[in-house]
Amino acid sequence: MKTLRELQQELDQLDVDTRLAREHETGSGGRAKSTARRTRPIATAVWSERVPAGTRQRVQRARDGLPGPGGSGAPDYRERAFAAIRKLARAWGGQCVSAAYEGCKVPLEFECAAGHRFPMLIHMLRVGSWCQACAYERATIHSLEEARALAAAKGGQCLSTQYESTREKLRWRRAAGHTWLASLEGVLAGDWCQSCHHQSIKPPQEALNSEHDAHA
Repeated sequence: MKTLRELQQELDQLDVDTRLAREHETGSGGRAKSTARRTRPIATAVWSERVPAGTRQRVQRARDGLPGPGGSGAPDYRERAFAAIRKLARAWGGQCVSAAYEGCKVPLEFECAAGHRFPMLIHMLRVGSWCQACAYERATIHSLEEARALAAAKGGQCLSTQYESTREKLRWRRAAGHTWLASLEGVLAGDWCQSCHHQSIKPPQEALNSEHDAHA
């Protein structure tokens, strides 16, 4: 389970990735690099029924095929990553128009099924982002059913009855009875019951007292 510091680092990296994508789109002078139906890939997450269930399933399978950042040192990593990125773009019904994958900090150029062009980093693809103009962004490929299944897999429950986006707080319950509020985005990133987490990393007070007495 990830620590709060690790989750904060991921959120900080997400902010950096978003800024890089926007800077790449507008250029240093603030002007768009292309007038051919360009659009920003990042937007406030809002649930949209416009994304068919079949598309969501294909996208989720393709996302699972993206190689993790941990293997980026492998000689064939960029080749494998680029193949997986192109497959994911096709799952969305679009295409990657970049000639090659040049690393996680270099945005790739994409074209959606409607013809909109936009830049995006591989990190944003991993979390489910796509074309803003089509309202195909990260919240649309998740659902309340997925939140409930994820909670069940962790031995708990999702108690919320409504779902709007991955960033909205949902109510969760651990098998031990603890309840708390957390976003689906956080739970997908590995966050879970903080009460159980703190208990697992903090030795019981009795053990600390015993160790202190032994060295007294």
